[in-house]
Amino acid sequence: MEITVAQEKDMKEILNLYYKLYPERKIVTEFNKIELKSEVFIAKDDGITVGFLITSFILYIATKIGYIDELFIEEKFRKKGIGKLLVDKAIEWQRLNNAEIVFVTTDDAQEFYKRIGFRNLKKNSWLCKIP
Repeated sequence: MEITVAQEKDMKEILNLYYKLYPERKIVTEFNKIELKSEVFIAKDDGITVGFLITSFILYIATKIGYIDELFIEEKFRKKGIGKLLVDKAIEWQRLNNAEIVFVTTDDAQEFYKRIGFRNLKKNSWLCKIP
């Protein structure tokens, strides 16, 4: 399994996966980095993109915050450690940007994030990890 930074040539495959995550959003025609500090990582198996992770770095007042925006793994590739590899790559990137904390908000994948070291913030869907 190879984890790399997505290139322009990967955007069509990422969009196809994105539509599986959000089928109602088929109107999206471009997939651009929106923020100055954001990155997209992809997982490939035998040259085929099987997952992606979008992460953002935000300087919020005096706090440096990392955020995992999206994580998606093709269903037949789940539970093989790919999600953790992508999150680890995002945490490494956040660490290079001096993030003080990394947030993710999820309803469906809370147990996954807890298993890899994130913890709940009070009683909501936010989880965090300090790199």
